[in-house]
Amino acid sequence: MTIIKDLEFIFDQHPSPLITLNDKGRVVRINPATKFALGWSEEDVLGQAITGLMTKLDQQEKYACKNVVFSTRHLDGSSIAILQGETQKTKDTLTNQYHFSDIIQDDPHMRETIAIAQKVARIDISLLINGESGTGKELFAQSIHGASPRADKSFIALNCSAIPESLLESELFGYEKGAFTGAKSNGQAGKFEAANGGTLFLDEIGDMPLTAQATLLRVLQERCVTRIGGISPRPIDVRIIAATHKDLQKEIEAGRFRADLYFRLNGFNLKLPALRDRQDLILLAEHVLSKLPFLREKAVLQDDAQQFILSHTWSGNFRELQNVLQQAALLADGQPITRSLLQSICCPQVESVAIEPVTSIKEHELQLIEQVLKQTNGNISRAAKMLNIGRNTLYRKLNAISTFA
Repeated sequence: MTIIKDLEFIFDQHPSPLITLNDKGRVVRINPATKFALGWSEEDVLGQAITGLMTKLDQQEKYACKNVVFSTRHLDGSSIAILQGETQKTKDTLTNQYHFSDIIQDDPHMRETIAIAQKVARIDISLLINGESGTGKELFAQSIHGASPRADKSFIALNCSAIPESLLESELFGYEKGAFTGAKSNGQAGKFEAANGGTLFLDEIGDMPLTAQATLLRVLQERCVTRIGGISPRPIDVRIIAATHKDLQKEIEAGRFRADLYFRLNGFNLKLPALRDRQDLILLAEHVLSKLPFLREKAVLQDDAQQFILSHTWSGNFRELQNVLQQAALLADGQPITRSLLQSICCPQVESVAIEPVTSIKEHELQLIEQVLKQTNGNISRAAKMLNIGRNTLYRKLNAISTFA
């Protein structure tokens, strides 16, 4: 008994995350380091299959969750296994923070998308992710890297729309010392070199200038990169995952994107569903509310608030949902969140209304004002905002209504 207690003490005090599995691969014990690293509680995970809690990597008997990779250790003469976790790190940063197990969803379309992404992750080809802003393109890119044969190498991300055109090529390909005014004395490696052996994620690739597109195409074809101001090509081994919210076929037709680069990047095209097309909006909303750090107790959504969430278009997708719920929880001040509160935070939308045929533009304008005033229950400020006019302008038009009548 003393030996067992000693082993239990060592297990609990071990600095690395440790998880004990039974012969059926279900969790029977976790240590405090696991709770801290993954945010788990024993009530949530005990008895659960490890394959439902983590992403299984291609490497034999390795699993990943958040930024921790677990290796399996089998006890001699026993069917019990212990998973030991290790934080993924490069020289100065985490390789990737997310895995498929971090994607919150209960939607058939999303499940299908994840299943496809998991298959593609194991194949070392270029990938193009299409989706509106806020649909989780980088979340998927990191998850794919974490489930790929390159999971133990670097994941490097670059937002092509956030870097000035004059600096984009130096960010991607690096530069030698003295290549231009302000260059570092020892030169600098670019993102391709930093991602060597791993994955380079090019977000918003549709915004990349044509000159940079030509250089990128040459690098992808030759698998070598030459720093700006340099003459010696450096071999690279990088998987490219690109993402965009644009229709690249239309960009090609408009002459803003190279067709040859498109076909080079489009080894497989993964399309992410918009939030309005998913069936799990309430699950996502409740998850967002449960993670707000300033709340002592989880905020509650009234039934009418849930109906609003289901009916709203969410053009900003998850980012918009997260932003609106955070503001609503703060303004509700511990009270249930209502539909009217969510409506006041969201960008006002004029509901489409059936308007009878009008005899003049003036009459059309007056009918629209009347409809908006009904929707806002006579609130002048909200009506003016919905009509995109000033309050004084609206007052003048209201005077015109009485005159017109």
